Amino acid sequence: MARRERRRERLTDIAVKKKRPPERDESPYEISDAAAPGLSLRVLPKSARHPHGLKQWFIRYKPKHQQQRRLAYGEYPHVSLDDAR
Repeated sequence: MARRERRRERLTDIAVKKKRPPERDESPYEISDAAAPGLSLRVLPKSARHPHGLKQWFIRYKPKHQQQRRLAYGEYPHVSLDDAR
């Protein structure tokens, strides 16, 4: 299984809108927000259910003495960048 690509940049609303989903046969990618530690946007490929792709907000956190976890916040544009931060 191929490892997902993860990049780090300061996200803006315009930059999030311009992120294009990968094609059906390509793997999803994540972009971490440099302004909000732990916040990332996951861009999923096009599918029959989501013909224009899917963008989801996630927050990564680590409870004390436990493994790192990831919590889904919601889908963009239903949850804006400001709300996710």
